[in-house]
Amino acid sequence: KKVCDLIRNRPDPILISSFNPYSIWFCGELLPQTPRALLITQNPKEKGNTFIFRHGLLAPVVKPHILHLDSRDLSVSVLSHYKKQEIPVSLWTVNDPEIGKSFLQAGALSLITDRLTP
Repeated sequence: KKVCDLIRNRPDPILISSFNPYSIWFCGELLPQTPRALLITQNPKEKGNTFIFRHGLLAPVVKPHILHLDSRDLSVSVLSHYKKQEIPVSLWTVNDPEIGKSFLQAGALSLITDRLTP
């Protein structure tokens, strides 16, 4: 709630992105006009990353505007599946320009990278 209170009156655009689907849902209830992204990773060693979280099973309930997926967990064919279902996807962390190009051509909305230049 405190984060939403801070965001509510900001003049600049903000995207809320979190691994926690409950936080995304709650922010959606308080700030329905603010874009929200659900981060998903397949890494089972991440603390609290249960099967339900790893597979994005709460996404239909949480209703994020975009999925932020770990690029290491995704293939171009899986990304094409999301595209056909009209589910916007951004990928993290893509540092190889050729891999990034193939993901963008397959339908990724955007890429998150550690590098500003190719």
